[in-house]
Amino acid sequence: TWVEEGSDLFRKLVALKGGIKSELEKNGLGDKFRFVDEKTYHITLYDLIWQGDGETKADVDKKIEGQGIVKKVTDAFKSTKTDLEPTFEIKGPAMFYGGGVLMLRAYPKTSEDLAALEELRGSLENKTGISFPFQFAAHMTLGYLVKGLTAEEYGKLARILSKYQNKYGELTAKKAELLYFNNLEDFRLEPGYRVY
Repeated sequence: TWVEEGSDLFRKLVALKGGIKSELEKNGLGDKFRFVDEKTYHITLYDLIWQGDGETKADVDKKIEGQGIVKKVTDAFKSTKTDLEPTFEIKGPAMFYGGGVLMLRAYPKTSEDLAALEELRGSLENKTGISFPFQFAAHMTLGYLVKGLTAEEYGKLARILSKYQNKYGELTAKKAELLYFNNLEDFRLEPGYRVY
């Protein structure tokens, strides 16, 4: 579910990214993060992750095809209600997944939206047999920590992020896509990368 470029939510997220980057630089933390290209902001509903450093696109394609992941994902969607279009409230930012991902949380807006997400995620996990290795949250990635932080630097980061705690808007999931990305800073599709 992509954030439409030029939308109110998009403008707020671009301003948020600029503010955080500026604050990080002022506090000597500018080189600690890499930020996602804002033109590719999206909500991640489910991560299919294989642990294995150095995997190439061809390696991952073989796993996807060899394990029938596309069919399993298709089956998972077929086993859920076809009219699910959950709306998420975008709030944050926060560090997540062991402190490595700077993200906004995508909170299901209503109990029906939460039930829709849980149904879909449960179906995906059951059909694919792949569960995310950490506690998962629907999210929108802003950037990644690329250099370790000291305790003092984490304190600075926490103070910076506390200035930006806000609700940034809402986004309704109208379409879900199974995508593979080799560059997590830029989610644009490259030639030869398939969308399922």
